[in-house]
Amino acid sequence: MNIFKSSITVLACAGFLVFAFMLGGDIHSERVKSDMVKYSILKYSPGASTYLAERDNHSKILFGNLSGYDIFGIGALTESDDKQKLLSGLSLYSPNNELNLPKINDILTASVSPKGSYMSVIDIKGQLTVVDVKSGRITFSTADNETVFTSNPLNADTDVKPPFSCWLDGKYIFTMIANEDIVWGVPTESNYSLVSINPNNGEKEIICEKPFENDIMTVLGKISKTHLLVLAIPSDLKSVKSPRLCSVDIAHNTVEYQEKHNDSDSLIGYIQKYSLIYILKDKKIVSKRISKDSFKTPSAVELPTISDTQLIVSDLSGLRMTSRGYLYAKHFSSGKYVMIDLRSSNLVFLDADEVPY
Repeated sequence: MNIFKSSITVLACAGFLVFAFMLGGDIHSERVKSDMVKYSILKYSPGASTYLAERDNHSKILFGNLSGYDIFGIGALTESDDKQKLLSGLSLYSPNNELNLPKINDILTASVSPKGSYMSVIDIKGQLTVVDVKSGRITFSTADNETVFTSNPLNADTDVKPPFSCWLDGKYIFTMIANEDIVWGVPTESNYSLVSINPNNGEKEIICEKPFENDIMTVLGKISKTHLLVLAIPSDLKSVKSPRLCSVDIAHNTVEYQEKHNDSDSLIGYIQKYSLIYILKDKKIVSKRISKDSFKTPSAVELPTISDTQLIVSDLSGLRMTSRGYLYAKHFSSGKYVMIDLRSSNLVFLDADEVPY
């Protein structure tokens, strides 16, 4: 009898533990989904081709944290008819009115340096301003014939992926376009350079000029404290060279490691926090872990299920990575839009007028 009671007790405890585990998993999943839609979900007005980021709800765009206060972008992003560029941008906002935020209009994106001393701001025309947030002093700004290599971050059909730049080893890194020859206000020759800025004195330095000669570089993000991930694309379309994913050591001004990036593979985006790059390859999403001296073998990403049906890539269109590292796409079968955390397979549905930045 005692053995029977003991068995019942063990089974009950095991059942409770299984239930608690499943409940804990559900609670964690709901917490992840809640965080996914907490910020940077713009309100889309199709008639005006405008995306609103409002101060008092989840549509404000999170750009970083300064002195313990979140920094947001608010305002309206208006697209051109061909969706290739933006015609209006954002302003900076923080709950702390005493912060020395740059007073710049039509902002495309902004970021705070790791130590919180400087802020970089890129406007919709690609003009860069670096500001000392303690004094409000502008330490660097691009010249009239210089711009940061950017694109419309809401457009999936581009090889230029956000965030376009990053802070690394105390410096600000980006791809600069210098328009050498301008005829009637239109550039006829442009040079692309990988550039680092010392935010303290505004000194500008070209990185790895020779290895990237005749290439167009897209800054994807940092790999380590001294290494940068870059996609280098031959500027000459007739070139026999292929696009390359490169690990760049900015401390020694060298390309540490590089790997061919097949033209048939579509780059979705890079999550800097986890050093993971996501690529659309043979109608599947694969992830590749990046280190400064090697790129790991790609592994297939398992997508979540919708109504007990495994989600497949061919049922998605317009795939792009959001600024917070989630996959966003249209789901054909349901006619809805989905945002997916590719690491945890958590998924949230969005309405057509909800568009993540």
